[in-house]
Amino acid sequence: MDGKGEPVFITAELAKLLGKATGVVSTVQVSDAIAGTGNPDYNDNGQLRSTALYEWIGEDIWTALKDGAFASDDGVAWELIQDRADIIAAGNSPANGHERLALIVEAYTGHQFYRSGASAPGETEVSIEGGSVDRAMHANNIGRMIEEYIEFNNTVKFVIDWVNSPESRATWEDTLLIVTADHDHLLFGPDGATIPYQPVLPDQDGDGVPEYIWLSNNHSNQIVPLYAYGADSQGVRALADDTDAVFDAQGRAVAGSGRSYTDRAELGDHLLGQISLGATGSSDHSALGG
Repeated sequence: MDGKGEPVFITAELAKLLGKATGVVSTVQVSDAIAGTGNPDYNDNGQLRSTALYEWIGEDIWTALKDGAFASDDGVAWELIQDRADIIAAGNSPANGHERLALIVEAYTGHQFYRSGASAPGETEVSIEGGSVDRAMHANNIGRMIEEYIEFNNTVKFVIDWVNSPESRATWEDTLLIVTADHDHLLFGPDGATIPYQPVLPDQDGDGVPEYIWLSNNHSNQIVPLYAYGADSQGVRALADDTDAVFDAQGRAVAGSGRSYTDRAELGDHLLGQISLGATGSSDHSALGG
């Protein structure tokens, strides 16, 4: 609720209230950020356990999900989806009577970061999270971070290809794609400790790994990129009306990246407004880099 006691909705809640389809996808546990892994029957390598482990989801809920008996307060049941075959079957059978799908993949702590081995219909609102990149960056594990980035980039490409495909009813006149992060981990180029904001550099020693330095194993307040593509992307771009800078008493910029930025609260308010209006706004096929 807000300060006046009025309900405050996230974008998915508001979209659902307005009759739109909604969904969330993640690569970490069901009770971490958003639904994704935490499957009691499988370990971190995607192998079936001899005894289920109920740390992320209760045995009663999990049993009901597998039996097709778990339902929300309104009485509508959820269908459990655990693997690629289930996803394909659900996609090919839209009239199977299940309007709520619970996708909990066959992995426990995360869908790939924690595995053993060497490092390396109608209107819809969907959130897709590559959650394991956070775990990799907390561990300063560049290999697993790169793997997660590759998978997430492929997911973004899939979304773009789907909108552009002839079988999709969506177009960039009525679809807004946003790609961003919720925080940074101070990953810079190899001389980042002395060269402010030095970007990660291409591989220079032939080992196939970019040149980098970690300056933290936790979150930072550095601004993160924000990309908007399609309908209303110009409206999102217009939100970036602040400058990342520190000024001295004379008003001179003495620190900061100098980049334009907005914040999550402002972006969230804007998206809620667009969902409420059902507006598509103007179409702009350029990116906003935060």
